[in-house]
Amino acid sequence: MNWRGIFMRRSETTPINKPTQPRGSMNLFKSIFTTVFILVPSLNVVADESLCPYGGSIRNDSVCYINTLSWVEVNFQGDVLKKHKSDFEKLMRLRFRNDMSFLAHETVSPSEVYEVSYAMDKPKGLYYRQRRASASCHVWTFGNDFPIAIHIECGLQGFGPYESNDDATALRQSSLGYSSKEGAYLHVKEGIAELISRISSTFFDRRDNAIRWSNKANPK
Repeated sequence: MNWRGIFMRRSETTPINKPTQPRGSMNLFKSIFTTVFILVPSLNVVADESLCPYGGSIRNDSVCYINTLSWVEVNFQGDVLKKHKSDFEKLMRLRFRNDMSFLAHETVSPSEVYEVSYAMDKPKGLYYRQRRASASCHVWTFGNDFPIAIHIECGLQGFGPYESNDDATALRQSSLGYSSKEGAYLHVKEGIAELISRISSTFFDRRDNAIRWSNKANPK
């Protein structure tokens, strides 16, 4: 933003013969207050580059854009662990805060993300969606007594759109194991933590590769 232009325009609208204001503490406060609010850019300004710019354009990949986790959800197939849904969703938030600490957190459902973005003009709506992601885990349990087979699948999905076609699979991990009914809760808890750790590792590896590629294409 051209701050110099802003101040020039402000000075041009001031009459030349305007009497000089006294330099009291109140006027100093007004000056500081006005300057702060002029210099802070709007949070709705659309950025013109991602974390991975290249070739004068943008590397349009979710790992270069996502900075906010909007929604987490755990779904179940089988009745053994449904009552622990809230516990597992809190665990997901905790693990993402730990393993991907740069993420901001909010509670906005996927439908609300799209609703808000479509109410904006197109560039701002696209920017709003690309910066946000949802995380989900699906837990399948088979049987009600030992051995209970347990399949867990977790993923982090940006709202996009992005140019990369493999976002949905690259940031998704799964595990298969078994447990007793008494040990199923701990098994799934540890499984979700491990899968989110893998997702985090994949995310950072992929983003580092994108940035390295960008730096080669755009040597300083």
